[in-house]
Amino acid sequence: MLLRTIASASVAASILAADVVLLTLFLNPEATLRRDGAALVVSLLLPCLVLGAAGFALLALVGAAFRGWPRAPRPPLPGLPGFVSLSFLALAAAAGLFWLNLFSYRHSVPAESLRGLAASAAAEHPGLRVCLELHPGTCVFNVETFGRVATLGPSIGANLDPSHFFWMGMDGHRVAAALGGRVGHVHGKDTVFHPDSLALNGLLDRRWPEPAADMPWTFAVPGRGHGLAWWAGLVRALSRSEAEVVSIEHEDPFVPAETGVPEAARLLRAAIDAAGDVAG
Repeated sequence: MLLRTIASASVAASILAADVVLLTLFLNPEATLRRDGAALVVSLLLPCLVLGAAGFALLALVGAAFRGWPRAPRPPLPGLPGFVSLSFLALAAAAGLFWLNLFSYRHSVPAESLRGLAASAAAEHPGLRVCLELHPGTCVFNVETFGRVATLGPSIGANLDPSHFFWMGMDGHRVAAALGGRVGHVHGKDTVFHPDSLALNGLLDRRWPEPAADMPWTFAVPGRGHGLAWWAGLVRALSRSEAEVVSIEHEDPFVPAETGVPEAARLLRAAIDAAGDVAG
């Protein structure tokens, strides 16, 4: 009985150990079984297998000694007592580890790396700024998340790309005004919405960049999604920023760069002039 219980515990522990290795590979895309297999076995698989087998075996023995422990009238695997229950616990533990890591990553900020980056920039020159783009899918994507990162050092600035704000439902003018002097760089890129696909697939359809023709929204040449008045308003909202240029980032899938870049330059030049005329 003892040996069969240990065997059940070992099989269940092997499931948990394998899931831990898979989770490690998932969280570290640069790691591969071919290159890092031996290290993963020694550092993760074997320790999890040994500790898991000991823990599951102890749990099974305690359960067997406890009279109130529920028991199936006919065990699914008579040769492996407690295997189903232990395997369920192993899978539940693996699922818990996965979601815990996913949740922690979603709300994490690489504080030490960014603090070191800010210190390095300050040491190089007091006016040097490391500008992080407010980009969906990263740890900095709106005013609140940038505010957390900004506390790590004055050398950290923001790079504003209004094209992302459009499809996320944010107000680019208010973002620029809220961040003020922490804005150090700006991208000139627009967003166009495609109503038919938008009605069916919504804003969160992020198959970008392909298939562009089927997307609910696509990046566009400045002016093709939002007109001169909007871009002039953005320039005015940037009046307290440290940005000195609007950098054209051409990602319009329907317009060649040879056409899109000069068109964007003309629109942005006109927006800067219009903002200056209002300010004057």
